[in-house]
Amino acid sequence: MIIPLASWLLAAPLSLALLLPPDPPQDRAPVGDPARLVRIDLERVGLPLERILALDLDVALCDPVGGVLEIVAYADELARIDRLGIPYEVAIEDLVAFYQSRFEPIESAGPYGTWLSPPFAQGDMGGNYTLDELVSVLDQMKAAYPGRISARQSLGQSIEGRDLWMVKISDNPEIDEGEPEVRIDCLHHAREPQGMQTTVWFMLFLLEEYGSDPLATYLVDEREIYFVPCVNPDGYVYNQNTNPGGGGMWRKNRRDSGGGAYGVDLNRNYIEKWGHNNSGSSPDPGSTTYRGTGPASEPEVASMVSFFGSRQFRTALSVHTYGNVWFYPYGYDYLYPANDPEYAEISALATEVNGYEWGPGSFVLYEANGVTIDQDHDGHGTMSWTPEIGSSGVGFWPPTSQIVPLAEENLLAFQRTALAGGAWVRVLDLEEIEVGDGDGFFEPGEGVELVVTVRNSGRNPSATAVQADLVVSDPNATVTNAQHDYGALAPFTQASNPASPLALSIGAGTPPGTFIGYEVSVTYEGWTQILVGSIPIGEPRLFLSDEVEVDLGWTAGVPGDTASRGLWEHGDPIGTDYSGEPCNPEDDATPAPGVLCFITGNGGGSAGTDDVDDGKTTLLTPTFDLSGVGPAVLGYTRWYANLGSPQDDTFYVDISNDDGQNWLPLERVTQNENAWTPVSFVVQDVLAQTATMKLRFIAEDDPNNSLVEAGIDDLTVLIYDTAPRLNLYGRPVQGATVLANISGQPGDPFMLQASLTRPDLTGGATQPWLDLASSRHVVLGTIPASGLAEVPVTVPSGAGTAGMTLYWRARVHTAAGFRWTNFDDFTVE
Repeated sequence: MIIPLASWLLAAPLSLALLLPPDPPQDRAPVGDPARLVRIDLERVGLPLERILALDLDVALCDPVGGVLEIVAYADELARIDRLGIPYEVAIEDLVAFYQSRFEPIESAGPYGTWLSPPFAQGDMGGNYTLDELVSVLDQMKAAYPGRISARQSLGQSIEGRDLWMVKISDNPEIDEGEPEVRIDCLHHAREPQGMQTTVWFMLFLLEEYGSDPLATYLVDEREIYFVPCVNPDGYVYNQNTNPGGGGMWRKNRRDSGGGAYGVDLNRNYIEKWGHNNSGSSPDPGSTTYRGTGPASEPEVASMVSFFGSRQFRTALSVHTYGNVWFYPYGYDYLYPANDPEYAEISALATEVNGYEWGPGSFVLYEANGVTIDQDHDGHGTMSWTPEIGSSGVGFWPPTSQIVPLAEENLLAFQRTALAGGAWVRVLDLEEIEVGDGDGFFEPGEGVELVVTVRNSGRNPSATAVQADLVVSDPNATVTNAQHDYGALAPFTQASNPASPLALSIGAGTPPGTFIGYEVSVTYEGWTQILVGSIPIGEPRLFLSDEVEVDLGWTAGVPGDTASRGLWEHGDPIGTDYSGEPCNPEDDATPAPGVLCFITGNGGGSAGTDDVDDGKTTLLTPTFDLSGVGPAVLGYTRWYANLGSPQDDTFYVDISNDDGQNWLPLERVTQNENAWTPVSFVVQDVLAQTATMKLRFIAEDDPNNSLVEAGIDDLTVLIYDTAPRLNLYGRPVQGATVLANISGQPGDPFMLQASLTRPDLTGGATQPWLDLASSRHVVLGTIPASGLAEVPVTVPSGAGTAGMTLYWRARVHTAAGFRWTNFDDFTVE
């Protein structure tokens, strides 16, 4: 009987790799046979991931959700895959040459480590430090900051007799003070230098920012942070010897296993669950995941295990590359740790900026036994994570220009892991409560209560009581309760103060539209965190609303745009998705019956054909008038999808008050937010309000290496002015539509008028200002429940209308009698 290959593979045991010819030893690749990056589409293969992993290939990236497996393969591995009939794509023909092509010297990386020799990101291996340079850097740190970092100490020696250096950063680095202990180690795998570079960046942050940055100061004063920046010095030096400029692909240590095979995978050699099965590590000395002859058989691992046992590490990072994942125990099997909710809490907070996927390693990556995280967790009670820094596009040796950005995108994650090693009290929620007439608005003469909820997301109880303090410097407000004491907080618990809220009172004469600023500080263990807020006084009213159902003169595309596709357009969005996630939205943000918005690329094809490619595309709003209305709150709803890898693009939003001659940043969106997200800003906090305001939205995919989609909908402006107001919104092109927005109290009748002559205001605010001989009533109406009447006006067209200026004003009949709005005008284009 002939059994189809696919059926045989499905029935094969997980030790299938043992039935196949062994791989050639890694360091014996034939001359001219380069390491290739091979990409396998798991959906095309049609086999369970476990079956593929059982082939004992050199896995560089495993993305079960995206259905992608990347391996490093020489000719013999490709032959094995071919024999098994597994479809694949050779993504990079020569990995070393590819990595080396991206090594370009940079003048100054900054802001940290510019004083080092060589400066940070200017090491001899593609910007990465060699082992000798790393040792020198540790000594330079000690010389520059002797009171914050210890002298290097050897934890033991490698197979070839090199030291595993360790340093500690703390306020008394040579003394054991009993403070919460944290560990960060790197370079278990010799071809992954970005982990070491990112760790050195964190060390430089602690040293250089101490005394000026409150967080750096707190971590140095209240933690003992231990660093082992190179666990595998022999493998790292071997890469330097084979590829002096960087890019070497050696992974393991340099154990001579006999028969021409070298190296043990140090991150498969730890004691806990060593050799649990052959899919999570290999008994074959020629394998990239060879686990060694026994638990901790390698002196490097034995030294690390001894180090783990000599300390009481509360949290730890064992840093690797690549994959953009942040995983924790268990690795050896598909299991969650008993304290998974605590792991999940810290992981979510740690990855808030870098956006890495997190979870147990067996679920988010693949099974692996004898690994650091399981040794930490089961062997020593340490909460431990393995970051896989960088995307597939970055790889093992990133472009020199990406060393700092990759380090920076992980700085918060390192900081928060160190915080979680002790008490880590943070503000979970701050609620502003009106104490007055109950209408939900903060008005003159009323009070404000601030209910502050705090949570300890760390492993230790707070050593001191947690205290919240309120400070207000605005003369329009008086603090009536300035302080609340929460007591000490236990690990992973929270507390609130609804019974004794922080409180202030608003002065009776406070003008509507005033924003009363305040600061709430939360203090414990000598560390103070400050939250800044502001309370708007008065009832906000809708002053401008553009649901984008009609294009009122937006500009899609400007000179200088470079995108080849995915350009801004007005329409009903057609949804696309990528790996199960929405890329282009299916609907706009406006509730029914609204259907239209501005969107980038809307052809209804795949995510890869509709998205922004090869540069930037720009969208401009019509000009709008915010002069004379007091503080205004500008809002819009945006969509920004940044999918695939690497996610290194930005959605730019800028604001201008001189009709686009000059721009200031309003926000920068870098993380994937593939959902309609409303945002708002107080305009005067950014720049002065004028009659010529404009917004600019720029979506960009440059370089073209990910999926970028953007959308804009529902532009609004809120004001606190109590008088009836008029604004004209839209571009006055002949035959186009302009909105006359009249804001007032719901139910008030209004009359909109226009004139061809400029008004004479000398008659007083209650006198008709129009030249009655040339004016005409445009429309009569009633202010709707929203408080904003949106009157569409058709711009005159025909001979003689170009250059014509129309002056507008509305008369609103209020409960106190009629009142005229401000005047506004437009000139026909």
